[in-house]
Amino acid sequence: MRTAFPDLHVTIEDLIAEGDTVAARFTMRGTFKGEMMGTAPTGSQLTFPDAVFIRFKSGKEVEATAYANMLSFNEQLGIS
Repeated sequence: MRTAFPDLHVTIEDLIAEGDTVAARFTMRGTFKGEMMGTAPTGSQLTFPDAVFIRFKSGKEVEATAYANMLSFNEQLGIS
């Protein structure tokens, strides 16, 4: 992500922990200035909300499930 979005800024909107699970809702903002998975940069601005649930065991991450609107991601970057 840092290569594709060198000005990437992530804002944590919510962070909730219960037991061995942490839920985070955050917004990523940046400019598509570097190659990403074989896609040339478009110079487009990105404002992308995302959420992830992470489960830990013995202090280590063992599972992560992200919920993201990839259609919106691609449309904002002009690569859909």
